[in-house]
Amino acid sequence: MKKQYIYKTAFYMMLIVIGTLFLYGCQSKESQEVNEEAASVEASQESQQDENLEKPQLEVEVVNVVEKKYEDILATYMNALPIKQSDEPVSSDEQKIWVADMKALYNEKGTSKAIYDLYKNGISKLAPKEADLFTAYAISGMRRNSFEDYVALESYALQTDFWDRFYKEAERYDYKYIKLSQNVEDIEDTEIKTLVIEAKDQGYYLASGEGMMFYLVDFTEFARNRDYNTEPMRDLLITLAMDTLEPIAADGGFIVSGDIIAARTYGMGKMLEDYEGTRYEKYMAIRFKDHMSMLLMGIDNSPTYNFEDQRLKEDSLKIFKEIQTLEDSYMAELVTEFMDLISNNDNILDEAVRTEAYEMLNKIDEKYNLTLEDISSFGTWMSGLGVEEE
Repeated sequence: MKKQYIYKTAFYMMLIVIGTLFLYGCQSKESQEVNEEAASVEASQESQQDENLEKPQLEVEVVNVVEKKYEDILATYMNALPIKQSDEPVSSDEQKIWVADMKALYNEKGTSKAIYDLYKNGISKLAPKEADLFTAYAISGMRRNSFEDYVALESYALQTDFWDRFYKEAERYDYKYIKLSQNVEDIEDTEIKTLVIEAKDQGYYLASGEGMMFYLVDFTEFARNRDYNTEPMRDLLITLAMDTLEPIAADGGFIVSGDIIAARTYGMGKMLEDYEGTRYEKYMAIRFKDHMSMLLMGIDNSPTYNFEDQRLKEDSLKIFKEIQTLEDSYMAELVTEFMDLISNNDNILDEAVRTEAYEMLNKIDEKYNLTLEDISSFGTWMSGLGVEEE
């Protein structure tokens, strides 16, 4: 009986040991599985982090708000200058005839209507190089004639009620006179309508300034045909057409905002970025310099400084600081140099500082290799006194 008790005790002890070992083994396996699962999750997270690091980050284009403002202003002008669809040019021999006819008409001092009609009929038949010369003679001839043709308007200007009637029509378009020509059917005054139509038929538009009535060449018509021209002439026509759409000054003062002057100057600078020194690029560079001068120092009745103390106006200072934020801009470089110049004089643009500023602008001549001959050539062309060929 005692012996049997010993055997039972030994057997129970053996079961306890086996059970303990079994439980220990299960716990070890479970712990191992948990550890392996945790390790797997950690590895997965690390892998995901690596994948995130390897993915290219989204590139967000930083838009310069000043540049966007100027581009928006320029886009408004461009929307008003749609391009006429171009045709294939005629043969080389036929093109020579068209150009020769325009040169002959120019040399014979043909009327603006004759020149304008020839231009409209011939421009679509020419290749870019020939179109440039054809266009240059047409513009110069019409500019020359405009200085004499306006005499026909003097008798109307002497009428006692003429100016009231004319300004009544112009006021509807904020005195943007080109809009009278573009909306001639809406003119109510019969006599004013007749004058506007006569101007339009000659390639002009009717304008007024300093108590006078005169003809100006409508450059929007040339700009609409710009697809026939080379890129330098094309760009030049666009800037001249902007002057038609919205003149910068009248009666010695600005009639547009400083932002508009800045935007148009900015646009010219962009057009000159791939400068090669062709004739019409040089003409553009000359206009760019003129606009920089107006931007920095203003004109007679609209200087950028106060008449009383010659201190830079706050609105001008604001525009200059905005321009300085433009990147890779020659215009911004010039403005920065100008700001350095006036800041050393307590922002006062006295005669000495203005003289230094004008000398600074001569760097534009150096950058674009402008000579006195180039400047004279541009003036001669725009005055209608001659056309210099390449």
